Amino acid sequence: MDDFFNQLSNASLFRIVGGFALVVGSVAGFVASLVKEKFSKKLEKKNQAELQLLKAKLDGTASLVELSSRAMTSTYLSANQALVEHHQNIWDSMLQIKKWFNPNIFFANTVLTREEYLSLDLSSSIGRGASQYDYNGESLRLGDIFDKAHKSRPFVDASVWNIFYVYNALHGRISILTFETVTDKNRRYWLDDVEFIKNIVLMAIPEKEFNLISRNQVLAFSNCVSFLEIEFQKATQNLLFGRKLTEETVQLVQRMRTIESTGRSAD
Repeated sequence: MDDFFNQLSNASLFRIVGGFALVVGSVAGFVASLVKEKFSKKLEKKNQAELQLLKAKLDGTASLVELSSRAMTSTYLSANQALVEHHQNIWDSMLQIKKWFNPNIFFANTVLTREEYLSLDLSSSIGRGASQYDYNGESLRLGDIFDKAHKSRPFVDASVWNIFYVYNALHGRISILTFETVTDKNRRYWLDDVEFIKNIVLMAIPEKEFNLISRNQVLAFSNCVSFLEIEFQKATQNLLFGRKLTEETVQLVQRMRTIESTGRSAD
């Protein structure tokens, strides 16, 4: 045996050892390739499973949002007609108040200055016309109009009801003050009725806007009436064009996204 090894030259020995290392290296590389491929497939399978789970969650959230949105839309549309009718009822009541408002009282509070108003008496045509104000009859008439509108109160926003309430009170209060002025019972200009303005008028007209539209005292009353009518019309337009529904749908989507994010964090 020693003779056999002695007979091998260094070159021959290198070729033998080198060839063996090459074989071992090839086998090791092949095994490593198999392991890598197996690991890659396992990782890909895991990733696919996680992606499918995430997709299912997102699809579920999207479906929930869609179903909720459809349900809200259906509910909104079915109730919308009734809401519009309640708005119409209140608007009709406002028009009735305007129709039955004494024209002489309206003229006294939309044309005359404060000084001219406070000097009104029965010698003028406006004074005589305003003195014909039937307090008891007008109170009953306004009461009937109020009762008719009040039936819609539970179905409209508080801001909408406040508009009507102030509209009704403003016409009634000015009628009483003007009647008392021309009959010398109590001469008082409506803008001087601070408590009424503070406790009633400002319920529907913000103080900043009231100060602006009452800067011209002659036009103050008609400006307040116009402001209330415009605010009511804006509220009705928001109802008709679904602004409330849009806002509620956006809020729902935001809540669904919050739930989704919380679910991801928990995972």
